Amino acid sequence: MTLTPRKCELLIRPAEERDTAAIRQVAREAWEKTFAGFLGDFDRGEIRGHMYSERALLEDIGRHTSEFLVATVEKTVVGFAELVLEGSVGEVARVAVRPAWQHNRIASTLLRRCLGILAERGIRQVTAGIEVEDGAARSFFRAHGFRPTRGAMPNLEQPEGELVEFARAVPDLAEAPVEKIEVWCDDGRRFCPRCRRRYPCEAERCEECGVPLQTDLPVRPDQDEHRFVPLLRTDDLCRVSLVSSALEGSEIAFSVHEPGGRVNGAFEIWVAPSRLIEASEVIDTLEEVPVLLEDE
Repeated sequence: MTLTPRKCELLIRPAEERDTAAIRQVAREAWEKTFAGFLGDFDRGEIRGHMYSERALLEDIGRHTSEFLVATVEKTVVGFAELVLEGSVGEVARVAVRPAWQHNRIASTLLRRCLGILAERGIRQVTAGIEVEDGAARSFFRAHGFRPTRGAMPNLEQPEGELVEFARAVPDLAEAPVEKIEVWCDDGRRFCPRCRRRYPCEAERCEECGVPLQTDLPVRPDQDEHRFVPLLRTDDLCRVSLVSSALEGSEIAFSVHEPGGRVNGAFEIWVAPSRLIEASEVIDTLEEVPVLLEDE
């Protein structure tokens, strides 16, 4: 049985005390994916246990100098963000989304809501401290207008880590986003790497292609075209294969458009806007770098 994706409503709202268990689950899943490469199991557990204990979360949610937001789909918490409001500068203290829901504009929507809150309060500058080794987070904030303002500094929450401060100006109030958007709701998290059909989690092989199924489904542009942007165009199929392999190795969702149809005479690779800078850095490391699309 294959599954059909459907649109669901994503709601951003203030966190409540009843959300603490769900926030802890999101944090656990996100931390396991983000920090597994440079924090050991013990360190991840210790730090996460300190930052996301029931008591710590209740204090953060109730603190008058911060805004703790959750993103929900069908009343299920799939992401969260904390915005610290002290003085004339705001700080995005954390943003996290469950891995199964990433690349679905949820982190971007949380961040934009944070910027909207700052604009409403007349705060004109916002910062974010990013782990030096967290390339995905750096790319995310760069894609949303943040730039590094100082070198590495100690991470008080993680003694072994270092942070790089990013900052940007807060946009005008008129740019503040709505608190609801539509996202694709995945009823199945396994997919065929060839035909992209979705299957229930218990399925192991594609009924049509006979190949093993994979998880963490990349979103296809034909599902929601505006969520992807062009990364490169080339008529060299070898380059397409090389770049595709590099993006897969970096866990960056992408889609390849073949010549014909709306693509005229060349292959195009598209990625999510939030991963554009990171994807560009990935292909820059290749021996033969394809020509990036020119701005039209």
